[in-house]
Amino acid sequence: MHLKLCFKKLRIVCSFQDKCKVIFVARNIKDAAVSYFYHCQMREGDLSKDVDVFDSFVRLYVRGLLSLTPVLPSILQAWKERDHPNMLFYTYEQLQKDFDGTAAKIAKV
Repeated sequence: MHLKLCFKKLRIVCSFQDKCKVIFVARNIKDAAVSYFYHCQMREGDLSKDVDVFDSFVRLYVRGLLSLTPVLPSILQAWKERDHPNMLFYTYEQLQKDFDGTAAKIAKV
């Protein structure tokens, strides 16, 4: 079986036939948007807390008009392949809840 993951924005192409291993960590989309907003604000030097600025940012984020977006197609693609033996799919929240257990599972790969 030849399965292929392609995360174009990150320029990662992985063929499971090549025996590559993938560890995919997804984050709650709302938390990711807020975090990315503050990251962009710090990078640009504008720490505006204006609600209109955030609303505009979210619209761009959801439409995939910012760098490293859209994220949802990549998450959905990885989720679809989550049961493949060469794929480990975790959420950020799982890692936070049980970091030691998750790290142990990753170490066994």
